Amino acid sequence: MDKVILVEVNEHILELRYKPNARILDFRGELAASISQYMKLAEWRIQDNRVDVESEDKTTRMFVAFRNAGTVIRNTTLQDYFPNQSTKFIRHLFTLEPLTEPVIVERIGVRSRFAIPSPFPFNELLKKFKEKMLNISQEALVAFNAELIDISAPLNFQTKSGNINTNSGPMEIEQLARFFGFVKKENLPKVALYLEFDYWLKPTTNLSTREIIDLIKLFADENWQRHEHIKSLILGD
Repeated sequence: MDKVILVEVNEHILELRYKPNARILDFRGELAASISQYMKLAEWRIQDNRVDVESEDKTTRMFVAFRNAGTVIRNTTLQDYFPNQSTKFIRHLFTLEPLTEPVIVERIGVRSRFAIPSPFPFNELLKKFKEKMLNISQEALVAFNAELIDISAPLNFQTKSGNINTNSGPMEIEQLARFFGFVKKENLPKVALYLEFDYWLKPTTNLSTREIIDLIKLFADENWQRHEHIKSLILGD
C-alpha cells in the first residue's frame, strides 16, 4: 500500500466587502508600501483596480481593491495563525488613507477549506462518510437502483452570528488537484476528506473596527473547530 501523506492541506480566505471607494485607486502605491512593510511581506503587485502583497512562497497574501479587501493564507498548522494575521492586517488597513474614513462593510466572509489525508482507501472512506454524515437509508439506495460510487454534502446552516455554506465529502487525488491547484500534485494525499466552510454575514448596521475584528476571529475559530470535530467523527481520533 502506498504511504499516506499525513499533512493536511488547507486554505483560508477573509473577504471584507465595503461600499465602493474610488479614492483607493489613488493610494495604491502608498497602500502597497505600507502593507508590505507592516506585514513583512516582500512581494507586491499594483494592478488597475487593486493591490496584492504576498510572501515569497505564496502562502500568504493580502489584497485591497476599491470595494473589497482581505487575506489568503495557505497550509497553516496553527489554528490562530490565520485570524491573527488577518486581524493584524485589517487593523493596520483602517489606519491608512483613504480607509481611515468610516468603512461601510456590506459583507464579512471567512472561507476555510481542508483536505485531510485518509488512512482508509476511497471506498471505505465513502462508506464511513455515508454512515456518519448523511445516513442514507437502504430504501433510498434501493430506489436509485444503482451503486453509490461517490458522495458530497452541500449543507447550509445558520448560527446566531451568521450563515455557513458548507461542502464535504471524500476525494481522490485527481479531484483534489483541481481544488488545491497551489499544491504540487505529488504532495497531495491519494485520498482525503474534503471540508469547506464559508461563514458569512451581511451586517444590517455599521460595524466598528473592534466588532469587525471580533467577527473575523469568531468565524475563523469556529471554522477550525468544526473541521476538527468532523475529522474526528469520520476518521476517528
